Amino acid sequence: MLKIAVCDDEPNIVSHVCKLIEQSAVNQNGGVIREGGLHTDSYRNGNHLLQAMADGVFYDLIYLDIEMKEIDGINLARKIREQDETVLLIYVSSHEKYMIDLFEVQPFRFIHKPIDRKNFDDILAKAVTRLLGNQCYFSYESGWNECRVLIRDILYFESDRRKIFIVTEKGREDFYGKLDEIEERLRQMNKCFIRIHQSYLINPEKVLKVGSGKVYLVNQADLPISKKRQKTVNEQYLKQY
Repeated sequence: MLKIAVCDDEPNIVSHVCKLIEQSAVNQNGGVIREGGLHTDSYRNGNHLLQAMADGVFYDLIYLDIEMKEIDGINLARKIREQDETVLLIYVSSHEKYMIDLFEVQPFRFIHKPIDRKNFDDILAKAVTRLLGNQCYFSYESGWNECRVLIRDILYFESDRRKIFIVTEKGREDFYGKLDEIEERLRQMNKCFIRIHQSYLINPEKVLKVGSGKVYLVNQADLPISKKRQKTVNEQYLKQY
């Protein structure tokens, strides 16, 4: 699921950009986007966007205006970057005089007003390509919260009855689920995690070595390999390199 936010204090611009996104997704990028889906939210106040993000709403791509009344697009982007360093930012503005100030917040592109349809479609296509190429988040629900973690940061998944623990070098998070279903989700995302045990699914990029009956991870943890999986684990691990 690609999640997009559009933030502009001019309601007609917000409506227009949302419509262009929808049309472009269907006409140009539809086949790619429909595989995972696309969701767009609109905001007429940057502080409302920041509050949504603080409450746990994640976005892959945000369209911003520069000159807005409550909080301008540059300061808004600074605050966005404090919460999310990876979200793509696209400015939609008629004010080129701020271009130098934008380097600090690393925008993906700048779209001039009035919006040229072909240019808009081309930039969205490039953004989608970048996002799908780097779609490295594992999303899950914990309580009422929508959560996600970068897949490259995951050391392993651990199953304990109905609970799943996601273990990173920063700690452990848990949610309800089944390890078989997580393994299948990762396979569909072309992320090659290795099932070493009924209770463990590991990220091979975090493995220091595979021994007899154990794998040793970069955080100094060692996890058991079940006897029936030892040969398969060795073969799968070697395939990665």
